[in-house]
Amino acid sequence: MLNSTSIIGCRPKNCRRSFSRIIPPCRGDSSPMQSADFFLLRHGETEWNREKRIQGCQDSPLTATGSQTSALWGPLLQRYSFDHLFSSPQGRAQATAAIINRSLGLETIVHRALREQDWGLWEGLTRAEVEVHFPGELQRQMDRGWDFQAPAGESRRQVQLRAEQAIRHISHQHPGGTFLLICHQGLIKSLLYAILGRDFLPTEEQVLEKNSLQKISLRPGGSLQIEALNIRPPSLP
Repeated sequence: MLNSTSIIGCRPKNCRRSFSRIIPPCRGDSSPMQSADFFLLRHGETEWNREKRIQGCQDSPLTATGSQTSALWGPLLQRYSFDHLFSSPQGRAQATAAIINRSLGLETIVHRALREQDWGLWEGLTRAEVEVHFPGELQRQMDRGWDFQAPAGESRRQVQLRAEQAIRHISHQHPGGTFLLICHQGLIKSLLYAILGRDFLPTEEQVLEKNSLQKISLRPGGSLQIEALNIRPPSLP
């Protein structure tokens, strides 16, 4: 059935250097025998994005701009001939997937491990509001890099590990496929920064561009490799 939904649990711009990382198998899984390609796309802009509120596991609707950008991506993504489309369970990602699927006509498979980082007690707040209620704590956590963790939330390292397991799980279930993943900035950064060997510190140069597509591959033997960063057609705003 087209456009249906099912649920399962469970390099810098113009860079010529190859970056890769070996990821551990899921329990009971073996290393992939065929390469699998993953294209990672962040959801469209939301109301809370516009208000600069921390979303995390919470949600807010796509703005008109977010819906428009998602609609522009649809025809552009047809060239990749995806086998499957996976989405985060959060509403903003599923809404983006639904708009893109008007062009792709794929089943949207919701994978719970593709959800955004849990920001705990800071969700729904702006950074200024976090500073009022938790003076100095946001900067302290930012300076911890991979160990960043909001009160009652999830660390970046935890996000990275579950994202890598999601990649392996999808590849194990659909060997040799090409997949589109509609997910979140925090999860995408965690995957890519681990491959790039970055410290996830605020002093580091930003790698990802707005409204851009990232491509990684899982190679036989478990090597996770960046194939392309910041794929961004000029027609996008």
